Amino acid sequence: MIKLKKCLVVYNPNSGKYNKKETLPNIKKILEEYNYEVDIKETGSKGDATSIVAKYPSCDLLISIGGDGTFNEVTHHRGIEINIMPFTFRNNK
Repeated sequence: MIKLKKCLVVYNPNSGKYNKKETLPNIKKILEEYNYEVDIKETGSKGDATSIVAKYPSCDLLISIGGDGTFNEVTHHRGIEINIMPFTFRNNK
């Protein structure tokens, strides 16, 4: 039996103009193909990303989808691999 690695995806639904209903399941599917157990969590307001990440102290991979505010909150927790998936450029203006 393959031991699944844990992945947390934290995303800001107000950041970017990508199709979240399509993109997020695709990200999950790809990660699962690489033996990750994936949890996708949506932020609602400032401070949410920090609170969400604090509840996952033992994840192997953390992905932040959003802008610099989301990333800043996510990176307050050290000791895990962090990846950035930029979906915005100058707030899409």
